[in-house]
Amino acid sequence: GVDLADTRQRVFHSKRLIERSASWWRRSLSDWQLFKAMLHPFFGAALGVREAASYFTLPTRRTRDYRLRMAAVGVGSALYDYAGVGTVVDLAPGLGGGDRIIAPGDIRVIRNPGARPHVFGLGGQETALIWERPGEAAAHSRGAAGRVVFSEVYYPGWQASVDGKAAAVELFEDTFPSVPVGLGEHSVRFVYSPWSFRIGAGISLAAILAWIWLRFRHRIASTTASAGFLL
Repeated sequence: GVDLADTRQRVFHSKRLIERSASWWRRSLSDWQLFKAMLHPFFGAALGVREAASYFTLPTRRTRDYRLRMAAVGVGSALYDYAGVGTVVDLAPGLGGGDRIIAPGDIRVIRNPGARPHVFGLGGQETALIWERPGEAAAHSRGAAGRVVFSEVYYPGWQASVDGKAAAVELFEDTFPSVPVGLGEHSVRFVYSPWSFRIGAGISLAAILAWIWLRFRHRIASTTASAGFLL
């Protein structure tokens, strides 16, 4: 089975393995054991494994294009490093098509020692992740002037700050949000805060305040009516 060297890194299942897996799906116990052993995406998701590509969500154009680029160049490319892929699961070389059932010996697990962390520096920047949570990450960088990259696919709404000041987000490899940093030490923060979320939060807050006001008015009216009846 796949033994992850670092659970903070991502697992990448090759395109041909995913496509071929449909042909051996018999819903037998051996199928489930094989899928579990190679950490097929739906098993990985259940176990909290970081995936380089999800096959169960609608991908963005940037996600699709980057994944196709990875498939075209193969393991060893810096594209795998930038995506934080530490483990690649693929079929053994020379394994053709057909309906033959895949055996455990047909699965090849490749380690990628060059996998970058979730936030990394370029151009002489030493970067350390301070903390992260969904849609947000903070890091500390130091060294020569360079760039700090967050290996999450960019989508409108990603914002960044350097030393507490808003910074323009630049795309690295046309995929990942990044910010330039100058010489020295800096605190860098990435946060996903789209306008749609802010508008939705505002509407929700307004609805809550309206509900509280109506309840308050109803209580005042009830109190006044009761007082009038007693008088």
